[in-house]
Amino acid sequence: MNSLSVQFQNISIWTALVCIAIFTILFLSFRHSSTQSKPMFGVLLALRIFVYIFIIILIVKPIVSWEMVINKRPTVLLFVDDSQSMTAHRGIDQDSLQKVVQNVAELGKNHLAELVIIPFGLSIGNEPDRPSDLTFTRDGTNISNVLKYCETDPDKYSPDAAIILSDGVSNSGEEPVMLKSFPRIPVFTVGVGDSLMIMDPAVVDVSAPFMSGIGDSVTIEARVLPLGYGGMVSVTLQENGRIIRRKNIPATPQALNQKVTFNVVPDHSGIFNYCVLIDTTRDRNPINNVKYARMRVYDNRVKLVIIQGQNSFDVRFFTMVCSSIPEIETIKMTAYKGKWYSESTIDPFQIQWDVVAFFGFPTNDISPDQFESVAAKINRDDPALYIQILPDVNIEMLNRLLPYPVIRDCQKIKTDANSVSTRINDISKQHPVFMNLISDKQLKRDWSELPPVGMTFKKLQLSPGYFPIIETEDQAAIPVMSLCEKEGNRCVFVSGLDIWRWGMMTTGGTNHYIYPNLMNSLIKWMSDTLSTSNMQFSLDKDVYFKGELAEVSGVVTDVDGKIVSNAALNAQIVDERNKTVEFLIQWDGSKYRGDIPLTEEGKFQIIINGKIGEFNVGNCRRSIRVLPNSVEYQVIRQNNEALKEIAVRTDGSYFSLGNYKLLSEKIDLETRVINREY
Repeated sequence: MNSLSVQFQNISIWTALVCIAIFTILFLSFRHSSTQSKPMFGVLLALRIFVYIFIIILIVKPIVSWEMVINKRPTVLLFVDDSQSMTAHRGIDQDSLQKVVQNVAELGKNHLAELVIIPFGLSIGNEPDRPSDLTFTRDGTNISNVLKYCETDPDKYSPDAAIILSDGVSNSGEEPVMLKSFPRIPVFTVGVGDSLMIMDPAVVDVSAPFMSGIGDSVTIEARVLPLGYGGMVSVTLQENGRIIRRKNIPATPQALNQKVTFNVVPDHSGIFNYCVLIDTTRDRNPINNVKYARMRVYDNRVKLVIIQGQNSFDVRFFTMVCSSIPEIETIKMTAYKGKWYSESTIDPFQIQWDVVAFFGFPTNDISPDQFESVAAKINRDDPALYIQILPDVNIEMLNRLLPYPVIRDCQKIKTDANSVSTRINDISKQHPVFMNLISDKQLKRDWSELPPVGMTFKKLQLSPGYFPIIETEDQAAIPVMSLCEKEGNRCVFVSGLDIWRWGMMTTGGTNHYIYPNLMNSLIKWMSDTLSTSNMQFSLDKDVYFKGELAEVSGVVTDVDGKIVSNAALNAQIVDERNKTVEFLIQWDGSKYRGDIPLTEEGKFQIIINGKIGEFNVGNCRRSIRVLPNSVEYQVIRQNNEALKEIAVRTDGSYFSLGNYKLLSEKIDLETRVINREY
């Protein structure tokens, strides 16, 4: 509605008399000048009227106003915490929160209010098309951003009030209640979740022996934090993904660790991955519910299976070395025209393969069934591998047979193998497989006098992870013997022929059995019985969240197989861009332990190198993955104190999910009449 009004500030009898007198004088003077022409007469008349009106305005001082009356609907901003923690509360899920937002929007419509939904996390988001678009997947919460937005950006919406739907846990930015200034509009808060900390049972640690034998009674010990509201927490032990034990312990609100032990008796050899986990039925924080441990189980003797695709002297001498090691049991089998031939009284495919040695296998003569049976056995038993290339080996089949391809690129010699001299790679001189050799002062001279070996390659490039310890002596060195350790397992790759001749070398009338000693060390290194290479480390998990600490623990043994506490360990974590960060591993009285802060997401390699005195004891590598930030799950509770303080400081009110529909009674949602004068 519009209206026009005029108000005179200086009107009275005297001002009226003055106006009349002025009008009379102007009229009389106008009559005396009537002799002028008609055009001039009109101009003078208009000027006199204008002057007269101007004088009257100066005397009465009128005020003219134009008034507009507008009916304005109230505007309310509904800020919805769209972070992950919102759905981590007991009894709260995405659908129920979307329903709350929808109900608040309906309250606004019923009172003819304009309600704007604005999601927020670490920053203020854009308006969703509808409440069902809210996903509650943001990585954090910054409530102070919301309060600053209400204070500094009101002109965009000209809001009359604001509502904050949140659990009140702000894990980024300034503490909301510590802000120096608050919005000038009332802020109403709706709290989500229990104000008491949600009870969160967790597996804190798992420990198990790193090695054991078949029939040993092994204790798997876990430390569990059974935080709960009462009732029982189910703790489960899995062996290689299969549930084998389960225990129930009482849940308690007291933050005290409880020891849970499981006794197992391995009935076969191999690698055992144990996992202790807790039931997640009533647990809304799943990231701390599982821990891992790894154990290698040996038979009374380590089973070393030799598979040859063609007869050679290399197999004969390698078998002789194996037979000289008391802890090794050797089973030899030959593939010939699609059939297996073995001197063993037992079926080699019915026993656990701890170490497998390939000599000239696979060749084009083997059958698909032979190939598949060996591949399946390797995949199942995860043995250490010794691979010696002979001329008839099919390289492409070999790469498919192995868990990790060994040869990336090669160029074979078409005629007979070349004779090449060899040397120890300078970088690898202190590797543990050379420990028995480098104790001899004559090693350098002895090595220079070794007979040459056959080489079937002009060019040879191995896959990442393999490093040569022996190579050809020429400038464009070709690897003769290379080692690799991936996922805790070991592999030896030999590209040279007739290495057994090294055992026949004599110098100065003294026999130096370089070949037997070297092969003895290699076999023990592969079977984890070479004490100086026995670095066994494991991580508490293999998948982490950004911000967590990864715990690595393990042991190092000396030449007698005894655990030592004075090894010098260098540990580092390497990301996919080869960025390296070192971390500390220390002896804690029973094993070596270290914590790794995980500050970035992605895939990483944990690399641990060790030395005992002057000897390098090898290295241990483990792979881990780090997932996006888990900070949202660190505090699973409603911070109702902060929400109430925000409401009080802004003349608003606090509500819970039980009474939030009373918002319409507290917020002024009546249509307002706005008068604007011009």
